[in-house]
Amino acid sequence: MEYIYNTTGTCSKQIQLNVEEGVIKDVQFLGGCNGNLQGISKLVKGQKVKDIIDKLQGIKCGMKDTSCPDQLSKALSAIIEKLVTEDGVSNFYVGHQGQFDSMVYFVLKELKVKYPHIRY
Repeated sequence: MEYIYNTTGTCSKQIQLNVEEGVIKDVQFLGGCNGNLQGISKLVKGQKVKDIIDKLQGIKCGMKDTSCPDQLSKALSAIIEKLVTEDGVSNFYVGHQGQFDSMVYFVLKELKVKYPHIRY
């Protein structure tokens, strides 16, 4: 599925990503440090969403509280949150059937605090 995430606190303004079955297929940044972001895009392509969230979450750029890699981790987490808030999904079935289940479980565990009606 294709997603668009509007970043905050970074030189890049938007991240366009394609995720299929818990694996990143493509990432494009709008704005920002072109060479670095092309490198990040190539490095994360084909990787599991959960792994990338774990690796990039919390990275800071200079004196900023965030960075383009950190914003990418937020974009990936927002995909699951969008399913809850916009698509009305409240039941998730995770049964260790693959990479997507693992990623969904990780994100749902964090979202359960904010959306206690979620069941998984």
